[in-house]
Amino acid sequence: MLEHRKIEQIMIDALTAERKKLVKAAERYNAQLEHPAVKAIELRQEIPKELAKLKAGSKEYTNYLSEAQAKLEQYQKELRAYEKRDFIKVNDKYMVCRFEIESIDSEISMIKWRMSRRA
Repeated sequence: MLEHRKIEQIMIDALTAERKKLVKAAERYNAQLEHPAVKAIELRQEIPKELAKLKAGSKEYTNYLSEAQAKLEQYQKELRAYEKRDFIKVNDKYMVCRFEIESIDSEISMIKWRMSRRA
């Protein structure tokens, strides 16, 4: 019975490691599905508020302006890449990851259930 428990624990550990990889992949695919224009709009709304707090002509003011401009340019690049992206493929990969995560979760719960029945 001790050998079974060790093998089952090894299986749980391996499945958990695979699940972590899939969660990271699913997060990456989900991030690709998010529209970058939302971030740009939020930044454009935030810029006047931040500039009002800073003294005009100061170093902090110009630094903030250059950082904000760089962020907006980055969002524009992301937007161009977003428009070229094949959403069907990205969404399919995301859904496959979610399905595999659910399968691993059910497999882990089944192994734990079998372990509890033997104990």
